[in-house]
Parts: sequence; C-alpha cells; structure tokens
Amino acid sequence: MIGRFLEEKLEAKLDKKKALILMGARQTGKTTLIRSLVKKREGTLWLNGDESDVQALFENISAARLSAVLGKNSTLVLDEAQRIRDIGLKLKLLTDQVPNIQLVATGSSSFDLANQVNEPLTGRKWEYVLFPLSFGEMSAHHGLLEEKRLLLHRLVYGYYPDVVAHPGEEKIVERCVLPVFLKKLLFRLLWGSILMWCFAAVASASEVAVMSVGQSPDAMMVRVLLKRMKVDSDYNAMLQKTDLDGQKVLIAVVGGSSKGLGAAGIDKEQEMARAREVFNEAKAKGIHILIMHVGGEGRRGELSDFFVNDSVPFGEKIIVVKGGNEDGIFDRLKSTDVTVTTAEKIQGTQEPLAEILKEWGVGV
Repeated sequence: MIGRFLEEKLEAKLDKKKALILMGARQTGKTTLIRSLVKKREGTLWLNGDESDVQALFENISAARLSAVLGKNSTLVLDEAQRIRDIGLKLKLLTDQVPNIQLVATGSSSFDLANQVNEPLTGRKWEYVLFPLSFGEMSAHHGLLEEKRLLLHRLVYGYYPDVVAHPGEEKIVERCVLPVFLKKLLFRLLWGSILMWCFAAVASASEVAVMSVGQSPDAMMVRVLLKRMKVDSDYNAMLQKTDLDGQKVLIAVVGGSSKGLGAAGIDKEQEMARAREVFNEAKAKGIHILIMHVGGEGRRGELSDFFVNDSVPFGEKIIVVKGGNEDGIFDRLKSTDVTVTTAEKIQGTQEPLAEILKEWGVGV
C-alpha cells in the first residue's frame, strides 16, 4: 500500500473525544486510508451512507438506538456521510450522547458534507481533505529518481490512486476518472514550455544524492547547505538503492528521530536495513560515501548511536559537528584510512564539504 502523509495526522487525532471528518473527491483513496487507520483498532462498525438501510437507520435516530446499533464497538466509520439527511445534527447527537465512541465520517461531496457538519459540529470535530496522491508520497513509496522518470507520465494521467495502481491501463482508467473538459485543459497546459521543462528536469541528473539514516531533519539541513553552495542534489530522506543512478557522491546524514521514524511508518531495524542496501549499492557502483553527523551532542543517544554504529564503517570520509564525537565513537568505528573532520557548527561544515566534493569530482 502507498503510504499517505495524512494518515499520521489522522492517527494522532484518534481518541480525542472529537469526530474525525475526512472529505475529498471520489477515488482519492479515502476509504482505503480509513481502513488502514482503523485496522489495528478492535471493535469497528463500518456503515455506508450510500446504502438505503443505513439511510433509514438514521432517519429517526436516538442515543439509545445508536448505542444498540453500536453494541460493543468503540469506533464507528460512516462512509459517504453526506448521503444521510441532516447528518450534521445526527453526528452532534452521537458525539454528545455517546462520548466513548470514536466517530469517523467521510464524504465524497466535500461541499455538501462541509455545509451539513460545520455549524452543528463546531468545536466537536477535526476536519481534513484528502487529495490524490502527491509527488512526495510516490517518491517515498518507490524512490525519488523513479518518480522523476515518471513525471511526464504523471502529468498526462494524474495521481489518482486507481490510475497509479494500474500501470498500462491508464487510458481505460482515466476515462472513468477525468472529466472531458479537465482532460482537454490538461493537454493544453502540457504542450509548449511546460513539456520542455519536464524533459529538462528528468534529463538533468544531480551528482550528489542526500539521504537520512535515522529520519532526523538533519538531512534537510545539509541539503540547504548544499543549495547555498550552489550544488544540485537529489534529496530523499527515504532514498532507495534504485535511486542511485549516475551520482558521484552519496551523503548519508546520520541521526535518529523516533518522530521521524514514526512518520515514515518504519522501525529502526527497517531504516537501517534500507540504508545498508543503499550503502552496498553505492559501493558496487563506485559512488563515494560521505557520512555526516550535524546534530552535535543533542543528536546523540541510544537511537542515534544505533545508526552511527552501522553507518560509519561505510564512510570514506566523515564530517561531524562538535559535540557529536566527544566520546570518540566516530574515530573508533571508522576504517584506519578514513579521516574525521570536526566543525564548530553546521555552518562550519561548508568548507570541508566543498573540499571533499571537489576531490570527488563534483563541481562546487
């Protein structure tokens, strides 16, 4: 399943004594997302507002009747909720009179559902909109380079999950998804300068790839540093081995973040297994590996050290911000011919980073 960035936000709002409202166009993946969200929860009752018996159930609903329908279930999912008359008032009744239930409602007709729930559920709901898949979600799913290669294809056929999930059948599927006027507009926009820009973007490969090992935000800081140096880079916190294609240097920014791992939906073992595959692929392709630790003392600890222990032996050169190597862990783990460069602050890593990139054939 392709991970949706919105799932983490939705999960964080569960059991907060408020209704969770998810809106969006048809075929954007609302039902799939909610099923993924509630699959680990025991006792979920799923009702579909498109069904006539569900609509009849809510015609003269009361708290007692709702409790009887719910039984021992602690979660109620009401799909296509906008199809139920006066749904806002009925959801208000449910949240007020049955407080121990987690209510999740979805709606394909966002305007209809929003109009019905806004006033009755004021202060009683969390409201979100799900759009089709994004470039970022697909890059996280199978790698930045692969998604860049598919950029022109995506612009033609779009990011609706059903289209993405059926490669080779796009002409059939997109007829069901895209209105005719939207398809015509899309093609008008494509040709000309945008189309030429897409070819140029896909064709231009960066010499430097940047990834996180541990899912801390430190890798993004290194990417910003490279931008200041006017060095183009392929940045992907979840870089896969298949993303390595023509780069000269792989910069692995090591630092553990439990929040980052949670957002990516992986544990530390899975993260390190991914990084190890990338390291081995880089070595096989003759790509130089630079290990960086830029979080200082504050980015050390049991979780970060787990990634440091496995990553440092792969490094041909190492740059560390002061405080991150006070105990000499990088010196102990590195190969004998590898140097460890220490900088006072992350800004101080720019000079040694530039020298290393030049040495490895990257234009700086």
